[in-house]
Amino acid sequence: MGKQVLRLATTAPDEHLLELAAIVEEKLNLGANSQRTNPVEAALLAALALADELVAERGRRLQVEQRSRETVIAAIARVDEALLHVEAP
Repeated sequence: MGKQVLRLATTAPDEHLLELAAIVEEKLNLGANSQRTNPVEAALLAALALADELVAERGRRLQVEQRSRETVIAAIARVDEALLHVEAP
């Protein structure tokens, strides 16, 4: 895609911004490879692809959080049960 220089006011480190820009550039290049010459259309497709990845990652994170919560609750229940059978000194 064509290069454009933008000025950003941010507290984010340059390395982080460069990483994000590389991810967006990759998505834009994928859109360009599909014979899309309209930069707005390519940017929209890149944004949709990134949003789709974000939603999928959020879903995976929620599943991991739920499994972790269930594991901790089960572990606490086992500890509580074991403590019921411990005699006080």
